[in-house]
Formats: sequence, C-alpha cells, structure tokens
Amino acid sequence: MSVPFTEIINTWGYAGLFLAVLITSLSMFVGIPTFTYVAIGTALGMDPILASLVAAVAGALGESPAYIIGLGSKKVIERKYGEVLTYWEELFKNWGFFAVVMVAAIPVAPDEVAGLLSGLSRYSYLKFLLATAIGKFIKYIIAAYGGVYGVSLFESILSSIS
Repeated sequence: MSVPFTEIINTWGYAGLFLAVLITSLSMFVGIPTFTYVAIGTALGMDPILASLVAAVAGALGESPAYIIGLGSKKVIERKYGEVLTYWEELFKNWGFFAVVMVAAIPVAPDEVAGLLSGLSRYSYLKFLLATAIGKFIKYIIAAYGGVYGVSLFESILSSIS
C-alpha cells in the first residue's frame, strides 16, 4: 500500500508537497499526518528547510476552515456557553499565539481545535495563520530531517546486513 500523494510529490516536487499538505489539512479530523509528506519529500531529495516552509504555509492555510467555522459559530455558542467563551477570549488575548504555536507543533494534536477556538474567540486571523505556520514549521523540520537521516540510517543498516 502506498501513501496517497507520494506520486504527486515525486512528480511535482514542492508544488506537489504544497498540494498534498493543503488537501490533507483541509479535510478536518481525517487523513494521513501531514508531516509524513514532508518526510517523504526530503527522502526523495527535497531541501529539508524549504520543504518544511512550503508545507507549513500549506498546512496553516489548510486550517482556515476550522477558524471560519469557529468564527461563524460564535453567536450560537455564546448563547449557551457565554461565560466559557469569555474565558477563552481572555485566554487568547494573553496566550493565544503561544497556544496555537504549541498545538500546531505537536504531531498528534488536533489542530482543528485551535482553529475553532481561535475563530470563536475572534482571535486575529493573520496571527492565527502565522502562529499555525510557525508551529507546523517546527513539526515539519523534525520530520524533514527524519526523512533525510532516516533513509541514510536505513541504507547503512541494509548495507551492513548484505
């Protein structure tokens, strides 16, 4: 079984990586972890820093639907959970940027939740995008170097066996 989008990444390079990460990030709560595509791209010879940057921008843009849903849900949520929402708005005023960076940097964290809460609390969309991109860059750079060095390590293990 092959990983979806591997052929697109292999054929289209950085543009394929951008599309793979964007499409996967747009599908809320589903899909292959996007850092997998960065590891594949670097294993195929992409520059780890550039691949991580391309994927971080695509991943941040892909989290936009969650932000928009949160933004559009504010009035409905406010009616039932007004006090809780006020708490989150205060929390985001003080810690929003850091919180979004941290959630985006964790490989298995549900980034969509950060997007929903950012939208609900009317957190700045540009700050949300920037924080998400920074967090995803941290996550992807680790995966990128894992792709580079993982292949080298695997090759050296195989060559020592043969």
